[in-house]
Amino acid sequence: MFYNRNKLGLALLSCLSVQQIQMALAFSVFPAQKNMCRYVPTVQDEDVDIELPDFDKLFQTIREVSPLASLAMNCETGGFEVADKNYPPSLKWKNVESKKGATVHRIEKVENYNGSKFPVVRFRSSLEGPCLGSKMVEYIMKLEERAQWDPQIDDLSEIYTAKDVKEVQSIVGDDYGKCAMFGVGYTKTKRYLVVDGREQLTLCGLQEFPTGASIIWGVEMETRNDHMFPEGSRSTRAKTLLYTTTLVPTGDNTFDAEYCLQLDTGGNLPSFLTTPIMIDSVKTLFSQAKKDFEDEEGIKKWMEENLKVDDKTEVADTEEELRNEKLGLLMTP
Repeated sequence: MFYNRNKLGLALLSCLSVQQIQMALAFSVFPAQKNMCRYVPTVQDEDVDIELPDFDKLFQTIREVSPLASLAMNCETGGFEVADKNYPPSLKWKNVESKKGATVHRIEKVENYNGSKFPVVRFRSSLEGPCLGSKMVEYIMKLEERAQWDPQIDDLSEIYTAKDVKEVQSIVGDDYGKCAMFGVGYTKTKRYLVVDGREQLTLCGLQEFPTGASIIWGVEMETRNDHMFPEGSRSTRAKTLLYTTTLVPTGDNTFDAEYCLQLDTGGNLPSFLTTPIMIDSVKTLFSQAKKDFEDEEGIKKWMEENLKVDDKTEVADTEEELRNEKLGLLMTP
């Protein structure tokens, strides 16, 4: 007996729900098959390695949603004005909020990006202060900083950090800046409004560029890496389908920041209920960042403590290594 493969495929698809089809066709920056994966060792456990994404696919996706990221990757300057001129959108962005002079002066979204039922949302802010990606990272990775803007946060913990970012860099290549941080973080949230507690396992990194620009990024680990979760009972899994924040200097003491997030909150809640909560939280993040970056004494103290090697203590050979040792990497958005 012979079968028409196309008809058979359609018959099988007809037996699946829309959600199951979307999951089957879900976009991922990780290799589809485990035998195609590449890994790097971790600081914490010699028996546990970090699976690497397809970096070309990852950064091309970041380029698609963030003109400012394209500007950074091409080592150009000029901020949003130049980014929008040089890199016109290929996606249909819908305006959510636009307020000239506001800390977050523009919010846009693209529905069903890469086949997901959750939108990718883009936030734009222009801030005063030094352009420091390693400082911006703290609003995502440090519990005390995260708690100031994220009412859902319950726990942040560093799970695994790449043993050698230079090895990661050798795989990333030279087209996407210099790898300054790379690792896996665990995030646990508590119930807030309509959303119950969730947990995430996210791979994140920080890329730095000669212009002073930085790109922070994060993507959820594949389920084949669930062995990385800490011991204990599991909560509903949320997934960061895509996260990126790009910082580009626009002057001696000013910079533009573009924050993009596509978050699958898990469970059965529709995105029209969860997206407004996420938007309010990110706006609070930038309000806190504005306050901190404009505090000249405070930011100066932070730079002295985090960006200089103490000659009396043999803790690092470079500023990047010092930041890694002091901060680790926990950046699940």
